[in-house]
Amino acid sequence: MLTAMRNQQPDRVPVAPDISNMIPCRLTGKPFWDIYLYQDPPRWRAYIEAARYFGTDGWLDGIDEFGLPDPAASPAPDVKDEAVIIEQTKERIVTRSYTQRKGQGKEWSNLVVVYPCADPPTVLQAEKIGLARPPDKYWPIEGVKPQKKGFELLREAKELMGESGVIGLGIFPPQLGNPDQGAGYSIYDYCDKCDDVKKWCLEVTQNSLA
Repeated sequence: MLTAMRNQQPDRVPVAPDISNMIPCRLTGKPFWDIYLYQDPPRWRAYIEAARYFGTDGWLDGIDEFGLPDPAASPAPDVKDEAVIIEQTKERIVTRSYTQRKGQGKEWSNLVVVYPCADPPTVLQAEKIGLARPPDKYWPIEGVKPQKKGFELLREAKELMGESGVIGLGIFPPQLGNPDQGAGYSIYDYCDKCDDVKKWCLEVTQNSLA
């Protein structure tokens, strides 16, 4: 694959089918929430093992857990942000986040993350699955496997991949999100307050470059 990327002639055609999550997760034999929630193993590691299992060229176009500090972000003192488990059955685990400022009650997100046993997770409006009210009971998310951070994580993944394939990282341009998922600005915002959206796009671009 690297030979072909350099516009040279490889000894065989590179083969890298898109098996980004479903097949690697199934090959582990574990519930999908082990991979996506508990990082046991993380999805990038499951993918590399799957590429080796099938003998394909690895094509890992990102590591979910890779991240660098936002140079424009400033820490908020006396503010706690935490995700907790609000439901756990044989079929699914549901998590929800809250924000708590010192001396105040919890402000629960209107979004939940549903981790099915045999499918990738989905972000949903809490009210759409009957969980609009603040939960009466919840539990901490415990047992998440620790991982390296930033470029140390990238180096570890590249070492594991070795000569079996390539790993890249995505820096994405500003994108209009899904209003139901509270993701940035939506197409409605672009129509209703275009100047605000353009300003936000410029800030996102500058932060990505930084």
